Amino acid sequence: MLYGLAGSGKTEIALQFAQEFKDNYIGVFWLSGAGNGSIEDGIESIAKALGVYDAHAPKTTLSKTLGWFEVQYRWLLIIDDIDGHFESTSLPLRFCKPTMNGHVILTSSNRQFAGTIRNIEIGHMTFDEGKELVVSVIRHDCTNNAEVEYLLAELEDRGALEELFSTLDGLPLALECAAAYMSRHRLTPRQYRKLFEKESEYQLDKLSLTRFDGKSRHGVMKAWSIAFKKIRDVNNSVAQLLLLMSLLHNEAIPFNLLNNALARQQQWGATGNFEDVSSSEWWIPEDLEGVFKSESHLRDALGVLLDYGFIRYCKGAADDGASLHVHSLVHLWAGIRLEKEEPEVQYQLRACAIGLVGSALAKQDQLPPYLPRRYVNESAEDKGLGVWPWRRYPKLVSHAHRCLGHALDINSPTRAILLLSLSLIQFLEYSTRTTFQEDLNFSIRLIEHVEKSNKSSEWFLPCSILLWTANRADLCRCRIKVLDENYALCDSCTSLHRKVETFLTSTRDSSPVPALSRALANILEKDKDKFSPQMSRMSTSSTPSRSAHLYNHTTDGLWLNSYIAAAEDYLRVRDFSAEGPFNDDELEESIDFCVKQVVTKRASMIAEGFKGLCGISSEEYLRAAWYSIATLDEYQVSSTLQDIVYEIIKNPTHSWFHERYIIRYADSLIRTKRHPAAKDFLLEVQEAYKETGRQLQAVVAHPLLDKVTIYSTHHLLAASWSIDALLRILNEKTSRSSFIR
Repeated sequence: MLYGLAGSGKTEIALQFAQEFKDNYIGVFWLSGAGNGSIEDGIESIAKALGVYDAHAPKTTLSKTLGWFEVQYRWLLIIDDIDGHFESTSLPLRFCKPTMNGHVILTSSNRQFAGTIRNIEIGHMTFDEGKELVVSVIRHDCTNNAEVEYLLAELEDRGALEELFSTLDGLPLALECAAAYMSRHRLTPRQYRKLFEKESEYQLDKLSLTRFDGKSRHGVMKAWSIAFKKIRDVNNSVAQLLLLMSLLHNEAIPFNLLNNALARQQQWGATGNFEDVSSSEWWIPEDLEGVFKSESHLRDALGVLLDYGFIRYCKGAADDGASLHVHSLVHLWAGIRLEKEEPEVQYQLRACAIGLVGSALAKQDQLPPYLPRRYVNESAEDKGLGVWPWRRYPKLVSHAHRCLGHALDINSPTRAILLLSLSLIQFLEYSTRTTFQEDLNFSIRLIEHVEKSNKSSEWFLPCSILLWTANRADLCRCRIKVLDENYALCDSCTSLHRKVETFLTSTRDSSPVPALSRALANILEKDKDKFSPQMSRMSTSSTPSRSAHLYNHTTDGLWLNSYIAAAEDYLRVRDFSAEGPFNDDELEESIDFCVKQVVTKRASMIAEGFKGLCGISSEEYLRAAWYSIATLDEYQVSSTLQDIVYEIIKNPTHSWFHERYIIRYADSLIRTKRHPAAKDFLLEVQEAYKETGRQLQAVVAHPLLDKVTIYSTHHLLAASWSIDALLRILNEKTSRSSFIR
């Protein structure tokens, strides 16, 4: 059996085999499974050709035909498209009995059938195979030699051809038809790709399943529609899942994005608690609840789509988990199919897509931007990481970009979807959908859409809208003139200032989350200084007096206040140590050492607060803990960092913070002459990264490394730090049992 996605070339392969080896058989026979009764009609035609058909006893036709195939030798039977005829006693299987004395080739779009007999999966073409196919079709279809040479010359533009190949996702039929279309209309690959993207539905409909049999020609979209209908008839939720995936990006859909989706239906409530969404606001439609009920149910649903070739698994690193890939043309077709669904279904699935991606963010990353944007006096940390958002989600970027577009297409969204739509704006902080200015304008329109759609009178959502508006206003062109004495706000920013002032006045005594009210007040405070975003450096007198107890409220709605208080204090510590306090002898000499100890103690307090609020592996804890070691000696540094680094190497990443802890811990061991311990640790790190297929590369040539000095013999390895290089030196040291400072 040949199985694979409709259009992958199964029929053509079977035909080519029959053409090449026809002389080895006494007869080659063809049966088509497309359509009701088509196999029965084909058997009748074969019976007539063999002379076993009895017009007076038509019911005996099948048994007589099967009898002929049982007694004859060296025949070939091709049964194409058996999807609708495969059961344990179905006709196709009756030709595959051991008593038969010939060869049978079956084709199917459903790999479920392939498990019972010998099978071959027909996948996608490689780029080189695809190019060879395109060239052969052009040479065959184009009769003008000059035009052939022109088109072949255009195919040498590898970039354009790769773009076309990616658009068609290596589907043989699509590449063949694209080549035929280019040949007929004298189009280059780049021109055809633009036309395809502009008129995708029309071009998809022109794709025929075979160029050999005119009677069986029908579009790829029709073949996929037939399969989709079969899926829907059996289990509508699986069909809905495919339509839902068309709203995400077709590549690298993390399995974990879909898994455990029901449990992630939570939101920041009106009183500042992170709570379950009421059933009336669930973003997962009723039809999909069964799919997301458990991992087993989800895998069963995905298995159906896998069987039909609509999706495939892509392997990831061990710590990444699997991801899913929807064939680009199937993804395009499913999007077109979704547009034909009822408006209510379209709304539900768009809301579901936003809910899936938005709820995949950590709960603190679903908050509005409560920290100010930083423009000046940036530390080395800011240049690589920024202050907000704390975490970045590179695997979700492409899906978030698509969901941002869906957010404007939802009428009367629920409160939960409004909040999650706003939270997706953070992806524009470190990625670009189109251009910077277009993204800025888009995000402003989205915020306005959320504001108009908000029907509730509660406090949290309006506060979030204002904070997001202020975040976008920081990028307004009027702010560029921040150092101009004649600087004035534009009308939009002035309006924001008035809205914030009015909101704070009206909610002065009713704010459930004082920390967010304080974030709004900071906007007005900045305005008093002519709206200059420059923040004054922290001084001990300006630091609010906080105790460790302030960061320990993890329940009863106080978690949010504790978290934001810790974040604000972290920002002060970080700004005070602008260049990063790596060692006590590297701190600015002008700063009194006693003050340094106060800051280090505060950093330690903040780190412990984040540890309780977010966990030892959280980005917040790792950042704050880094500043808590500034005045410690090397033995204290290694003792403090030991638990952190061994937690880190359980799940190695390219995180810059993870890697600088590894460097600093190894540095402390070497400085204290514990070379065997340093060697053992680095070997563990090396093995951990090797198992996940990763490398320590985020730290290479980073400004922070100028402050880290790893001493070995007479060399400083900070500039191009390498585990391998350091291990070679440590091996030499330990083998000689002599350590050179």
